[in-house]
Amino acid sequence: MTKKLLTKEIVSQAKQELEAAGEKVTSKSVRDHLGFGSYKTAKDLLEELHAEENAFEPAPDEVRAALTQSADRMWAVARAKAAEAYQAQEALLTTRATEAEALAAERLEVIVELEETQAKLEADQARLHRALAEEKARYEKMRSRLSEKDKELAKEKTKNDTLQELIGPAFGAKVRRNRTGPTATGPA
Repeated sequence: MTKKLLTKEIVSQAKQELEAAGEKVTSKSVRDHLGFGSYKTAKDLLEELHAEENAFEPAPDEVRAALTQSADRMWAVARAKAAEAYQAQEALLTTRATEAEALAAERLEVIVELEETQAKLEADQARLHRALAEEKARYEKMRSRLSEKDKELAKEKTKNDTLQELIGPAFGAKVRRNRTGPTATGPA
């Protein structure tokens, strides 16, 4: 003979029959009513059926109404808190945005001032470079003139020395120089 196994469906049927007969439903009463199966299996299946029944049993209307009112109050409080938090965050962000804009404006002013200063310095530098170039050109021109004058002076000195050599023995005296030019000294 094959041993019968307890299933949830069999235990559920036995439970309904015991409840209809007005008997207390326990693992022993289910086992005795069916005539087979273990007490442990009957107990486990009864607990599972009980959990399923309670899981799907709708709450009474009074409980639903109380829960709805409580949920509505919690929702209102949560929305108020969220609105407060949002407003605080918005105020903080607005303040920070204003500060950032002010800082950006200050930095822009500094940048503009620096650019203006840089432009002035570049203009001054260009002017100084031109002035330096002009002075260098003037210096070179003066140096060239000075060199020419030195050459002219050397020629004149050579002429003067040559003239002194020629005139000196002819007059029998030495020619000395003075401010107005050479003068002969000696017997007259």
